[in-house]
Amino acid sequence: MRRAIRMPGFPPRSGSVCRRTYTTRSIGSEPVAKVLESSHEPSWHKDCLLLRQATLLRTDAMKINPLPAAALAMVALVGQANAIPVNGSDSIITFSVAPVGGVGDLLSATGFAFGTQVWGSGARDFTAVPVGTLMTSSVITMADLSSYNFSSADGSFAAAPSITIGSTTYTSAVVGTSGSLAAGSESLSLYLVGTFTPAGTLSALGANNASETISFTETGIGFDGSGTFGFGSFSVSATFASPAAASPVVPPPTNTPEPASMMLLGSGLLGFGAIRRRL
Repeated sequence: MRRAIRMPGFPPRSGSVCRRTYTTRSIGSEPVAKVLESSHEPSWHKDCLLLRQATLLRTDAMKINPLPAAALAMVALVGQANAIPVNGSDSIITFSVAPVGGVGDLLSATGFAFGTQVWGSGARDFTAVPVGTLMTSSVITMADLSSYNFSSADGSFAAAPSITIGSTTYTSAVVGTSGSLAAGSESLSLYLVGTFTPAGTLSALGANNASETISFTETGIGFDGSGTFGFGSFSVSATFASPAAASPVVPPPTNTPEPASMMLLGSGLLGFGAIRRRL
């Protein structure tokens, strides 16, 4: 209903009129007033007095919670920034994968496209993630491993070329290959580093550096009984950790002989030369 009230001043002066028209309704036990248009009801009218009181009550209620929505959102962001970083690990179950580019085998591929993937059984903070929670992954591009990412209801991962933890730098890289077409099987291992941002069941935790180790295997490459060549079947296993797990890279053996080995080799050659001269 529409009512009038003289603004400002209370009590209203006799003979004056309400300058604004209001409509009133109740939210719970709180009267609320809203300006509509000008009016000419007498200021001493009982409805003017009632609505003046309603307006004052509404003003007092706003003073109790003066923070606007933007300020409340800022408080929430500050709380999230100060949250304890996520800490744990989990397996990633992949039901299918297909090579991209190359001739069709594992080691010649220029990338890999994943089918259905889900979180497996986690440890520490990741025990809160339900087993079987779906994930969506981008294509892994061998020429740019840092372009890889995945997302799920419980968090997302974005790979990076490298991350530095303390004085140690970890780099996204190919960490192992083996096999060949001729051998009938091939394998490939990747180590990816980046940042994991929690969500869902992990939303109370803060972001942290992370790593994902992915191992691909292809078996059954070769000719079948009819003489037709075929590529094998693919399988994938992956482990995710935040903070990042150490790189599984094993330094290759050096081809430079040690000084002691060089001395032994030289002595042997000298002895062999002396024997030949005697003969």
